[in-house]
Amino acid sequence: MALGAPTFFYALAGILSPLVTGRMVDAAVSVPTGYRSAYPLMAGLVAVAGVLAVCFLRPEKDAARLDVAEAAPMGLAVH
Repeated sequence: MALGAPTFFYALAGILSPLVTGRMVDAAVSVPTGYRSAYPLMAGLVAVAGVLAVCFLRPEKDAARLDVAEAAPMGLAVH
């Protein structure tokens, strides 16, 4: 479950992005105009996702909650 949910959303983004971009390009007056409106939208969504990740991901709290080390020492595998 821990790996399945993020993978689902990553795959969903890979499916929806071309569909949304294609519809925006098709609906625009010209192809370049469509891309000029689609790229800033997608860039904005990526920026918002990055800001949300920075704000809400707290690896030190997750490590403490799960009682694991934050990072394994170099050269050692964590089992």
